[in-house]
Amino acid sequence: MSLDRVAAWVDDAHATAVLRGAIPSSGGVLSFAARHARLQVDPARAQEAAADLYSLLTVAAALLLADLGRALVHAAAVVAPDGGAWLLAGDARSGKSTTCATLAAAGWGYLSDDQVVLAPREDGVEVEGWLRPFHLDSTGEDGEPTGERRTVPIAELGLAGWRRTARLAGVILPAVAAREATTLTPAPAADALAALVRQSPWLLASGRTASAGLALLGHAAKGGAFNLRLGRDTFRDPARLQACVGSLEVQANGR
Repeated sequence: MSLDRVAAWVDDAHATAVLRGAIPSSGGVLSFAARHARLQVDPARAQEAAADLYSLLTVAAALLLADLGRALVHAAAVVAPDGGAWLLAGDARSGKSTTCATLAAAGWGYLSDDQVVLAPREDGVEVEGWLRPFHLDSTGEDGEPTGERRTVPIAELGLAGWRRTARLAGVILPAVAAREATTLTPAPAADALAALVRQSPWLLASGRTASAGLALLGHAAKGGAFNLRLGRDTFRDPARLQACVGSLEVQANGR
């Protein structure tokens, strides 16, 4: 399997995995039996090494979590006023980070804008957020998005609603549709499952854990799923976006 700059080879027979980065000095070995990975990069090539290290850590963590019956998913997650966590699953530039930040500014809680861990629990699925600086669209003098991305420390956003964990309520599939009005419509559970699998491809890297990982994602997709078409009318407008998604719990329970 591969992620960005990093490739990994999983040997189920020996319960190990070998990882290699884009530069020859980046790589490592993972032991499923010992439940740890030893990774290395060349500090003399700081910029390239940093890019390799991020992907090395992501792949290693994802493989080890899968071996523990959990799933690392490339998704944002917000926490509604009722306490339920909603995953925002989609490809890069689908609006995950902006939606997370906007709803958090409206008073919602949030877990992460990029990576979450799913774990089974007796009454559903637990979501744990891995926090990092937000990656948001820049705006021009007219307030419109420029298409460029910038890294914004959470302290600059003034968000105070971070939660480490919350019980999963459902899945939102965001997509930017700048010329349309923002809409929220029910989505088939199959679409939610497909999106979650796409955002956690490492679950299929090992035959020992693939079945359990897919079952966990399938359970997560059954809670309720919605398509969120994001127009410019709600871009960084907390009140409007909250009004659009505020009925999630009611809609999910009524399906």
